[in-house]
Amino acid sequence: MKVQNASTVEAWKAGNTPPPGSYIARIDEADEGKSRGGYDQFTLRWTVVGGQFDGAEITEWLVVSQPQDPQSVGMKKLVALIDAVGIDRNVDEFELTEEMLVGKLAKIVCVAEPGQNDPSKTFTKVAGHKPAPEGAASNGQAPARGDLDDNGKPLPF
Repeated sequence: MKVQNASTVEAWKAGNTPPPGSYIARIDEADEGKSRGGYDQFTLRWTVVGGQFDGAEITEWLVVSQPQDPQSVGMKKLVALIDAVGIDRNVDEFELTEEMLVGKLAKIVCVAEPGQNDPSKTFTKVAGHKPAPEGAASNGQAPARGDLDDNGKPLPF
């Protein structure tokens, strides 16, 4: 492979935010707290596991503004996260703790979203969660960035 202009390229560094796409990622930190508006919130720090963007990190702020309303967007997102990381929710009530989340894997779907102060600038945001394919982390070679279909099978392209 012929390499040109390498001196002008900034090297990829683990820890950078991944671009929009789907990734197998691990929750490395989970902090329970309150949002600026005073709502319940989990701040999750995800690290991409495997693939081209292995080591890239993204922070998610999962806010639940109406925890009593099972139809609220925040509750639906929280339940999607719970299902994606394999926590049993088939009980009347349970306490979701930081310890239950740290170290768990999921497939996260990241999208580009315009900045609030400057819509011409975009940032990557976690928009959804799905269960990670079986064995995704066991071989350290988990496909990332949209390489899997919804059933965890490799895409044909």
